[in-house]
Amino acid sequence: MAIPTLISADEFDKLSQESEMRMEFMDGAVIELSSPRPIHNQIAKRLVTLIDGHVADNSSGLLFWNDEFRLSERRRVIPDLAFLMTPKHQLVDLNRTPIDIIPDLTIEVISPSETALDVERKITAYLESGVSEVWTVYPEAQHVYIHWSNTSKLLKVGDLVETALLPGWSCPVGELFAI
Repeated sequence: MAIPTLISADEFDKLSQESEMRMEFMDGAVIELSSPRPIHNQIAKRLVTLIDGHVADNSSGLLFWNDEFRLSERRRVIPDLAFLMTPKHQLVDLNRTPIDIIPDLTIEVISPSETALDVERKITAYLESGVSEVWTVYPEAQHVYIHWSNTSKLLKVGDLVETALLPGWSCPVGELFAI
């Protein structure tokens, strides 16, 4: 078994600027992100379409997708979607990466190549950094898990996805997968 080489945040910043690969940084380890399958991208696009119109109509914040966030000095992540509520989103420098503001909501579309341990580590990193709510979306099972700091909830086709972070917005789980 190979022992991973850990690097500093400064080394990661330099590496990520020099590389064309998408990478995350978790507690000193560099995680190379594989290219998502088309179904992953279509579901992420569907989520953007379903949520972004509501966010814009209600001036409730700003939705980001595939942008890098600094959760801490030792953690940089690229959630599929991230939502920052008003007025926090106004603090984001749109010309700088990584974004140094903790999202209120993150959404991850889970790929078959991601292990349960990888997903759990990322959920934990989000919640430990102060993200209020994390959604994990599973295309093959057509399930959505909503995670909070003290509990999680499983939603299946026939259930309704809704959140206090997006007042007035809801969506049947099946619509997320209607591609």
